[in-house]
Amino acid sequence: MPINRQEAEKWKETDPDFNKKDEFEQMDICRGGTMIRQPMIKDAEGAIYFMMKSSNDTVRVLRTDPNAEMGGDTFVKTVFTLRSSLIYFLLFHQGQFYLMDDQKKVRLLEPNKETYMWKQLTTLELPESDAYNIVYADFDEYTVSDGVLHANEKMYFLLDSRAKDNATYASIDVMMNNHLHVSGPRYAQESGLIWYIE
Repeated sequence: MPINRQEAEKWKETDPDFNKKDEFEQMDICRGGTMIRQPMIKDAEGAIYFMMKSSNDTVRVLRTDPNAEMGGDTFVKTVFTLRSSLIYFLLFHQGQFYLMDDQKKVRLLEPNKETYMWKQLTTLELPESDAYNIVYADFDEYTVSDGVLHANEKMYFLLDSRAKDNATYASIDVMMNNHLHVSGPRYAQESGLIWYIE
C-alpha cells in the first residue's frame, strides 16, 4: 500500500491491478446495475451473497457458488428480487436470511436446499417508535438473534405485526444510570442483565 500521495501516483502508473474493476461487476449477470453498499455475507456452505440495484430500484440478491469456477456461467446466480430504493441490511442467521427494505420492513427468507432460490416466509416489523431510530448508513453493522435485531448498542424486537406492539414497553421512556433504553426490556450495561417494567 502507498504511504503518501506521491507514492500512490507512482503505484497507479506502474501497477496494472490498481485500476482494475471489481471482478463481480465485470460478470454479465452484474451488468446494468450498481453494487449495494452493504456488507457481503457468507452462509454455512461458504457461498457469498451480495446485492445489485438497477436504475428502476429493482434489487437483486446474488449468490456465488463455492463449488463453481470463478467467472464461469454458474458461479453467480440471482436468488431473490425485490423493489426497494435502498437496503438497510442483509443478515444470515440459523439458515435463514433477514433483509430490511426501504419501508423498514424485515423480510424473513429461506433458501430452497436444491435450487438455492429464496422464498419469503413472512415480514417482520419494528415497533413504530423503534423504526425512527434506524437510520440508513453505508456498510452499517447489524446482527439478529432469535427475533431481536441488534444495532448501535440497542436491541429491537421484530414483531409479526405492529398491532402486537406493547405500548407500555415501546413508548415509555424510562432511563436509569448505566442502563440503555431498548424496546421492551432495558439492558444493564455493567451486569448485562435485562429487566422489565411491570
